[in-house]
Amino acid sequence: MKITALRLKSPLDKYEGDIHFESLDLINVILGKNNSGKTRTLKQVFSTLSKECFEGYGDSSAMRKIELEISIKEFEELIVKYESKNPSSIETSTILDCLRQLLQEKAFSNVCDNNLIVRFEREDTNQPLVFNLEEKTFKNARLSSKIKFISEKVKKTVISPNDLFLTLKEGFKAILLPSTRSLESSRTIFESVQMSYTRDVLTDILENGFTSKSVPNADLKHFDHYLIPNFIVLLRLVLEGKIDLVERSFYQEFVGVLERIFPELLLEIETRDFTFIVEGNDTEMERVIEDWKRLGHGTQQIMSIMLLMMLPGDFLYFIDEPEIGLHPGLQTKFLQFVREVVVGDPRYSKQVFFSTHSTSFINFLENCAHFITRKEGKMFYIESLNRENLQLIRGELGLKPSDLLQANGVVWVEGPSDVFYVKMLFKCFDVDLDAIDVLIATYGSSGHLIANHFTLALMERLHPNFVVITDSDKEYERERINPALRRKKDEFEIAGHLVWIIDHYRDIEGTIPQDAISDFFRVRRKLSPEQYKKPYSRLKDYVTYLKQLGFVSPYRGYRKTRDAPQIARIVLRNPKYRESVKSNGYIKYNIERLSVEIFKWIKTIQ
Repeated sequence: MKITALRLKSPLDKYEGDIHFESLDLINVILGKNNSGKTRTLKQVFSTLSKECFEGYGDSSAMRKIELEISIKEFEELIVKYESKNPSSIETSTILDCLRQLLQEKAFSNVCDNNLIVRFEREDTNQPLVFNLEEKTFKNARLSSKIKFISEKVKKTVISPNDLFLTLKEGFKAILLPSTRSLESSRTIFESVQMSYTRDVLTDILENGFTSKSVPNADLKHFDHYLIPNFIVLLRLVLEGKIDLVERSFYQEFVGVLERIFPELLLEIETRDFTFIVEGNDTEMERVIEDWKRLGHGTQQIMSIMLLMMLPGDFLYFIDEPEIGLHPGLQTKFLQFVREVVVGDPRYSKQVFFSTHSTSFINFLENCAHFITRKEGKMFYIESLNRENLQLIRGELGLKPSDLLQANGVVWVEGPSDVFYVKMLFKCFDVDLDAIDVLIATYGSSGHLIANHFTLALMERLHPNFVVITDSDKEYERERINPALRRKKDEFEIAGHLVWIIDHYRDIEGTIPQDAISDFFRVRRKLSPEQYKKPYSRLKDYVTYLKQLGFVSPYRGYRKTRDAPQIARIVLRNPKYRESVKSNGYIKYNIERLSVEIFKWIKTIQ
């Protein structure tokens, strides 16, 4: 189950405007200035979706709309549970029978992946919730009458299903980790209190979620922070058999993740029966850490949060300022952990909400959505953030352009048309340079590249991670490459920067499949092999040749900057053309070696 949209009343007194989230994803990041309403927004969403409400932060009455993506099985279970509590309120058998029939017919399995969109909505706070199916999800026209029937049936028979919404919320376990956290007190408390109470606290976390629970100890009345269970204490309790709430295999899995995220860590945990060791691949620290206090505060905190996020079960996580105590590299690793280990676990349904000041949590790759909170006058806004409006971050977080989102690396090419062809070649091998934030920049021509001002030092200052692709400009196969260009290649590669001089062709246009050229220039007659484009001829000259043969309209020609985007699209949209590129051994060798280098940059950054 995944929340895809939310609208709640504003969490801020004296400010107009609602919380309005559209296109929520599995990971949702809320950014903004100090005092912009990030934390209040996070707690408002938490209190609305959790079983227990925070005093002062609203409750389910704050909810205007919630939209959920839910599997057919989960939907059936929800209706059956609701029907058992309200036996005379709705007629569900017809609805479920129709849904099952559509599922058996596989009528919409390819459209919405056996999932439904379920909406709870009301016009204002005085009206009851209206439960309905989202018709726009089903795009197959022949289903419209059946889907409309189901929707109308639900609307007519379910008028005030607050119970249904509350039933739904029972499936959520909401965990809130505010920015004010304590680890040392957590260690003292969890080790000092009775074992039965520790078990009760952990049971409550697993069954109801981790909210504002603190240990009611007479000596700790002054302590009102939120407590994160110390993961070493938990491991000891489990390994010694004192707590059996979670299978031991879960902790072994958790330790395996620690070894991946912290390869430099050697952590030994002694129990009564044996020693349990977390051992990274590279023990640079060369020391055993047995005492929690000897770990840095940021390391303590992130390990405990990771433990909570890996708990078996379906959870909603609300984490305020996860960057506290973490350097930027570890922040990036934490986001990678959340994406790959937490929401990427197919066994459970987990969704995460962060509020943060850190740009390390900005990542437009899979499963991430971003939002900015702002105050203007008496209005409170939440705005969706994407690649097209990144300037919002600079204004809200007070950054210079040079501070923000530098690319992971640069592929240097000669001119604007080369950008489209280079993207095309990499995509033929399933590498999307845009998706992995690799910039393609132009330097002009091979003549510019070997000029004195394009020095290695200059290019490394522009970006330390780069590779170069350049035309050979050869007129024939045996012609030697310009010696100055060869020297530049050697200089760059000695310094660790790959250079591809396209020596099997005159220029990058030589990599375009012959059939794609004929397709673009509308050559309808079959060409003989002798009439194919030669590797060391210009594409412009080749088109002129075809015009002379009468194969191309005299009104057509080739202009690089105008035609490159469309030719690249033709290649990518046609599986035959893509396969032609992939089967070219020369292109494959060079794209693959450049790809290996590019993914080294990304791995180093992560």
